[in-house]
Amino acid sequence: ADLQSARARLRELSEVLALAERGASLQLGGIEDVQVHVQASVKGDILDGEVLLAIGHTLESLARLQRQLQEHAADCPSLAEISRGIQPLPDLAAWLVSSFDARGELSSSTWPELRSLRSRKASLHEKIGATLGELRRDERVEAALQDDFLAMRNDRYVLPVKVQHKSSGLGIVHDASGSGQTVFIEPFEVVGMNNDLKLADSELRREELRILRDLSERVSMLSADILSSLATAVRLDLLAARGRLAEDL
Repeated sequence: ADLQSARARLRELSEVLALAERGASLQLGGIEDVQVHVQASVKGDILDGEVLLAIGHTLESLARLQRQLQEHAADCPSLAEISRGIQPLPDLAAWLVSSFDARGELSSSTWPELRSLRSRKASLHEKIGATLGELRRDERVEAALQDDFLAMRNDRYVLPVKVQHKSSGLGIVHDASGSGQTVFIEPFEVVGMNNDLKLADSELRREELRILRDLSERVSMLSADILSSLATAVRLDLLAARGRLAEDL
């Protein structure tokens, strides 16, 4: 619309091209469009681990982009000035990234309270498995088994038993197969342990939910800074695209 604006845009573009010529293209990798998730946290939503980890990596990548342009401030003053719109938030980034493992699950190293809860749950799984293994070697149980494997019904360990043995007093019938030839029985010997396992699982889920809620609230508290940084990244991404178009033309 005016000469001054046109010159400013050309100046920004020339700086992008100058960076590319030096093999220092804008470092936009790792920045994800997490805007909708950040906005959801403001509404009180609890974000899952994969999303929170993506926000953490995005914040790290935004900080890296800002460092790059600040390092080239002498040659690229316009880009360096634009990058000031990025709020690095290193504490939040480090907290989010360290809170999860590579699969997006909460890290037991960062959250030691989860380690004990997960250890108790694993111990119960092992104990139930050992008990059922002994039962399967019992002649009466072995004769009633339809298949030699453990199954889960309603989050409880059960054994697949031939339908004609469903009233043989082996345990509690939970379900039947589609063919009707197999019933899934919870042996009386593991009822108490199955109860303990469900309680341990519920306690673990409550603790995981508490942590996810806490992390989501931290994102919500700094949402304005995160959204501002993303907007700056969009502006720089557009400049990078203009640079590639300029080279093509």
